Amino acid sequence: MPRLLIVDDQERWITNLLRWLPEELGERDIARTPPVAKEFLTKFRYDLVLLDLSMNTRDRANRDNEAIQSYLAQRPEGTLYLVVSGAIYREEVRDALKANGAWDVVVKQTMDPEKLVELVRQGLDASRVHQHVLVADARRRMMSDLRLEHSIMTALHVRDGARGLYAALDALFARLAPVARHHQRPQLIVDGAFVFGLLWSRQRGTAVSFVGSSESVSPVEAAAALSTWLGYDRIVGATMTVESHAARFLVWDEPSLPTDRFDLPLIAD
Repeated sequence: MPRLLIVDDQERWITNLLRWLPEELGERDIARTPPVAKEFLTKFRYDLVLLDLSMNTRDRANRDNEAIQSYLAQRPEGTLYLVVSGAIYREEVRDALKANGAWDVVVKQTMDPEKLVELVRQGLDASRVHQHVLVADARRRMMSDLRLEHSIMTALHVRDGARGLYAALDALFARLAPVARHHQRPQLIVDGAFVFGLLWSRQRGTAVSFVGSSESVSPVEAAAALSTWLGYDRIVGATMTVESHAARFLVWDEPSLPTDRFDLPLIAD
């Protein structure tokens, strides 16, 4: 499901945007301060960011959200950003914002809610085309942790050889990508009949661990193997199950792991 981030410090406009933007467009997160916006952008991947500029009139850098603009101007993971602000009356200011990577600029005082919704829909469509790139990149990074590709195919008993393996991993990463590496543990490791991984899923906004096995291995056996690999006494209740090409992946959220253990985006202060 698409994900939007609204960055604004005025409750009136937050209320308006939530009322105007249909819920079916995607999940909507709210950041009322620049630090909270940076925290969201670090943990999650967004399809579209609606960015206000006049967040703090006493601090120009904060007011214009320059660090956030600089980050979003790179189109990280295909994210688009739409400036929605009341501090952009002059045409040259709007042109400068677009030159700095803004997909479009909307002036609050003259905003047409219906046109805004259509603009958001277009932005989400444009951003969504990057999802297959994120999935392929996640699989490529994971496979780089393996010396011998055939070992994972043997472990999972995946049909259709490498083609089936890639399809199974793509099914997993369609639910997790984009991802960030853990600084100490490999993203992907094969141990006997199991495939283990520990990473940060920016789609879920949390660290996740997972175990992959053939469908002939019971979920209880797979969970026990993962707990041994992670060094836990016992784990139960996978938060997600992904099955494809005779392979099964069980995924657990790991909310207690700090962000500094993962290679997450850096956004300047």
